[in-house]
Amino acid sequence: MWQFSLGSFMRYAQRGYLLLLNGMALLAAIMLVWLMVAVVLSVVIRNLGLQPSAWFFLSTEYAMFYLTLLGAPWLVRQKGTCTLNY
Repeated sequence: MWQFSLGSFMRYAQRGYLLLLNGMALLAAIMLVWLMVAVVLSVVIRNLGLQPSAWFFLSTEYAMFYLTLLGAPWLVRQKGTCTLNY
């Protein structure tokens, strides 16, 4: 029979939670790099006199939104935000 104590379950839950947070932070970092590349490509294409694809603009809009949502939990976990100490 499998016997799990509450302590071992909490260790696995904490490890899974940290893995989830790190994965979300990695995805946010990839989105940040994509944001930079898409803006630079869009500017270069416009300077060449061409029309950039519409999905460049849309992907940067969505990336800015999801970047905040995916990166914030990791930042709070690292205590990288402004905090008040009483």
